[in-house]
Amino acid sequence: MRLEQLCVDLGAHRAIAHADVALRRGRWTSIVGPNGAGKSTLLKAMAGLLPVQGQVLLLDQPLTAMSARQRARTVAWLGQQEPVLDTLTAYDTVMLGRLPYQSWLAMPSATDVQAVRAAMQACHVWQLRARTLTQLSGGERQRVLLARVLAVQAPVVLMDEPLAGLDPPHQTQWLLDMRAQVAAGTTLVTVLHEISMALQADDLLVLRHGRIVHHGPCGHVATRRAVEAVFEHRIAICQVQGQWTSIARLPGAEVHADAANQ
Repeated sequence: MRLEQLCVDLGAHRAIAHADVALRRGRWTSIVGPNGAGKSTLLKAMAGLLPVQGQVLLLDQPLTAMSARQRARTVAWLGQQEPVLDTLTAYDTVMLGRLPYQSWLAMPSATDVQAVRAAMQACHVWQLRARTLTQLSGGERQRVLLARVLAVQAPVVLMDEPLAGLDPPHQTQWLLDMRAQVAAGTTLVTVLHEISMALQADDLLVLRHGRIVHHGPCGHVATRRAVEAVFEHRIAICQVQGQWTSIARLPGAEVHADAANQ
């Protein structure tokens, strides 16, 4: 995915200003930044959900040049507080992810059924398939929506706050599932408030006031310094047991254990 001089105006406010960036295929990029930085707006623009100035190119093709069906097969989207019909069963909700492959009023094919089952099993909601969404907890509902995204089997997946409502074990399972998706060739772009989880991505896209201030691998010192800077050095990025994580930088506290500037 490539953004060329991308600008997004929300009313009189310029939410994204002149974004130029190329995201490599088969990598996980996490968008981070403080509240109001434009993270969700940028992700929606990548998905073609907002009017923009400039251009979004997907697999070297302008997003606007794709048909609705082609775009729906290429980009799978999970937004915050997705509107869904609560009377649908979990199974039928996940089957919605297969609509780009189905003819009007056609019955699901064997391929559709197999894709839905595999996605629900991967998200550990197959046992909930007969329940309606009203019968699910917030975390169960979120896992069903994650399964709907996986059922699309799109080469590009965009997720805005996918960990909302998930408890720590299911957050860890999400991370393992996403790493497996990326290893299989999926290009993943996420917006995450959990900086420690975002640091598990391949690359970080750091935003401040609607502008991209840094784009680089999570393992680079410059990337970690950029993240600390946009959060006004109120967090420190450290390595714990071989993994990068963030901790609160309290006044007068010292940061130990492989500090970020190493």
